[in-house]
Amino acid sequence: MNIKVERLEGSVVNIVGVLETEEWKNYQEKALKKLAKDVEIKGFRKGQAPINLVKTNLGAAKIFDEATNEVLNEVYVKTLDEHKLEPIDNPDVKVTKLSEDEFEFSISLIVFPEVTLGQYKGLSIPKEPVLVTDQDVEEEIKKLQKDFAQVEVKEDQSVEKGDIAVIDFEGFIDGVAFEGGKAENFDLEIGSNTFIPGFEDQIIGMKKDEEKDINVTFPEDYHPDFAGKDATFKVKVKEVKVKVLPELNDDFALDVNKGDVTTYDELVESIREEIREERKKQSESKAFNELLKTINESSSVDVPAKFVEENTKHEFEDFKNRISRQGLTLEKYLEMTKLTEEQILSDIKDSLRDRIKLTYVLGKIGEENNIKVEQEDVENEFNKIASMYGMEVEQVKQALSERVNEMVNEIYMRKVEDFIRANNEIS
Repeated sequence: MNIKVERLEGSVVNIVGVLETEEWKNYQEKALKKLAKDVEIKGFRKGQAPINLVKTNLGAAKIFDEATNEVLNEVYVKTLDEHKLEPIDNPDVKVTKLSEDEFEFSISLIVFPEVTLGQYKGLSIPKEPVLVTDQDVEEEIKKLQKDFAQVEVKEDQSVEKGDIAVIDFEGFIDGVAFEGGKAENFDLEIGSNTFIPGFEDQIIGMKKDEEKDINVTFPEDYHPDFAGKDATFKVKVKEVKVKVLPELNDDFALDVNKGDVTTYDELVESIREEIREERKKQSESKAFNELLKTINESSSVDVPAKFVEENTKHEFEDFKNRISRQGLTLEKYLEMTKLTEEQILSDIKDSLRDRIKLTYVLGKIGEENNIKVEQEDVENEFNKIASMYGMEVEQVKQALSERVNEMVNEIYMRKVEDFIRANNEIS
């Protein structure tokens, strides 16, 4: 038997086999004897009929089929063992020549890629400095002021920016009312920019019970049914309300109720510290991602091309669904962004290839450093989830019974990342 094994780009391995005539006939003979044991022919006990009669009864196709399975199973297992191949997908098997005297075949399979690690210890990645300005704190306090504002009715006064106008409205395009363009007692905060550009500005100056036609043009990036079209909204102001912001004092600090904070000065420092901690986490996360990127780029992985192609299709469909939920077609999106479909697919493919590569790189680091997930790790994870959701541990185990392998993999990756943090410097 002549077997040729060829490694191709994208972690593809081709196995091509050619059997000598005598060897192929031996496989056919073994197949015939095996099948004969279950053949029943009138006048003979089961499996006891003369072999020539059995051969005629079975037909060449059935014998070829059995012999083919014997050859392929034997070759496949032996080749994987000899060449240390680890398949990660079902093989594509083709019989290229088949007769009583000839048998040739090819097996194409995707194997676990070869991973060559670059430097993954002793690296130093700088963090972005964490700065918190007085303006940052003031902006956060203003948000809190709005959250704790009291809403009061404005009597006999016109709408101003920042007010809440309670309105009835109905929209028309070319004189015809359109779906989704009508509402009653709608609270619209003037200046929030939640409506079509120009709509809120035209509400300013209106008073309670006043009616008005407001003319606007839908933006080009709006829902395709309305994009770029002129519309008229018949609007009636039912009521005008204003937000009264609380004073910034100790009472306000107590109302906000941030732990042990009792004074306004303590509130300011508490908010400053919260912003600092959040930005510190963001800085560390960004630096760690840069560390992973550095390790990934210095490593070599023959990423399975088939996986990249298949997942690119899925992610592209997800992308189209996301923009569709925003009221955009792919064509409209491409027009707005000045991109082509090919560019988007290329970006998705590059991102996917990097992510898949990193998964193999992290796995190899874990393997080289004997990182393992112990039963104790799994139990701790169950306990943590149970505590988080206020459930019994056994309930969690039952709920996640079909996701245990996935959970183990997540724990493994976290342990590898912890190892990387411990063996590199982020400062």
